[in-house]
Amino acid sequence: VSVSLNWQNTGLTPVYEVWETVIDILNATGQVVQSKVSSFKPRLFLPATSAATFTDNLPGLPVGNYSAVLTVKDPTGYRAPLPLFIKGRNPNGSYTLGSFSVGANH
Repeated sequence: VSVSLNWQNTGLTPVYEVWETVIDILNATGQVVQSKVSSFKPRLFLPATSAATFTDNLPGLPVGNYSAVLTVKDPTGYRAPLPLFIKGRNPNGSYTLGSFSVGANH
């Protein structure tokens, strides 16, 4: 399974602190079954007029139904998740990316 996300900084400056973009895969009961630090690094990501695509592979998921959520976390665990100022922020600071199924022929 791979996840491709389009990122665009529409602000005036980049983020100067270190943050980790984490993709969590949740099973049908909402438990995290896989977590991956994304290849996208928000630090010093400059404003632009178009989006940049980052793709991450999430290997080894067994057959089943899943959902993916994204959270921009402080790697030290001190600060609350970074708000992205887009619609759809969950109460825990994550953003739901969508649902998908893994079949027997993946």
